[in-house]
Amino acid sequence: MKKISLALAVFCLSLVTACGWHLRGSLNLPADLTSIDIQGASPALKDALVRQLEANGVSVSSNSPYTLAVSDERQESRTAALGSDALAAQYEYTSSAQFEFRNQGGQLIGTPGQVQVMRTVNFDSGEVLGSASEGNLVRGEMTQDLASQLIRRLSFLARTAAKDANGTPAP
Repeated sequence: MKKISLALAVFCLSLVTACGWHLRGSLNLPADLTSIDIQGASPALKDALVRQLEANGVSVSSNSPYTLAVSDERQESRTAALGSDALAAQYEYTSSAQFEFRNQGGQLIGTPGQVQVMRTVNFDSGEVLGSASEGNLVRGEMTQDLASQLIRRLSFLARTAAKDANGTPAP
């Protein structure tokens, strides 16, 4: 009975990994990307980046061979819809940031890029505190999503740099 259970568990595990399933936030980063320096990010974005990078085995240090420079980070909101009472019924939040990825020699890897996240939130004028709290929660989630996008782009650029340097794909 134990052999059947073990075989079934191995089969299920191989089936799940074969379809490409992985834990949310986990990435397959290149082996040579073990340390990175983050410059110019807001404290909230930097914390999200550090947390996600360290969860993927990448340390954040100022004397790293790679630098992720974040600039022109913006958080904007605007009224997306008005209710029948001419008050705001929905808000649209946008977070964006420009970034550059550089090697230890300061050479640009790839081209500078931009990441952007947009969300629409319903606003209830009768529940101002709840709506404000929801807005803050959404902004926090957007910061996490912005960090995830940056790390996915970083992974792609690091793989491209390793491929260009070696002439072979990075593991």
